[in-house]
Amino acid sequence: MTGSMAKAIRVGVALAGLALLAACGDSESTDKRGYTKSPLESPGIIIRPEKPSVMNSLGTPIMPTLEVIPPPKDSTPARKS
Repeated sequence: MTGSMAKAIRVGVALAGLALLAACGDSESTDKRGYTKSPLESPGIIIRPEKPSVMNSLGTPIMPTLEVIPPPKDSTPARKS
């Protein structure tokens, strides 16, 4: 490698490193629109959960059980059209 080519590579690597450092982090913003920052930094609306109802005291509903019905041994798969 020639000296000027090595220097160009070093400069390119340094610029890429600086661009990477500049891309990291979240700078402060004066924008007050509400969607430019995550909600945890400045929460606006806080939604309260509903109060427990009578339905909550009933517990988990009874769900139907799944029965696996094996195909007959002499069956053939469906034809593709």
